[in-house]
Amino acid sequence: MENGGYTDQIIANASYNASTMTVFAQIPQYFIFGASEILTSITGMEFAYSQAPKVLQGVLLGLFLFTAGLGSYLGSLLVIIVNAATKGSYLVDK
Repeated sequence: MENGGYTDQIIANASYNASTMTVFAQIPQYFIFGASEILTSITGMEFAYSQAPKVLQGVLLGLFLFTAGLGSYLGSLLVIIVNAATKGSYLVDK
């Protein structure tokens, strides 16, 4: 590691701060996120088909998928807000 945890990377005569952390450090996060998505989806679909009346099963499943999509949208919105608040540079400055 150079300069306190980041490395200067020069691309097209512009200097960028590059992390020295390996990409394999993301494996646990992706595994936990994937497992939570699987468990949540199975639970929501099971509830929609076992607890709801026949005429409302489709509506309940649609609401479940709508809320999952809304959560993804709000997550994207949060990324946009953080990016705007930090002016696109939330990495360590020189």
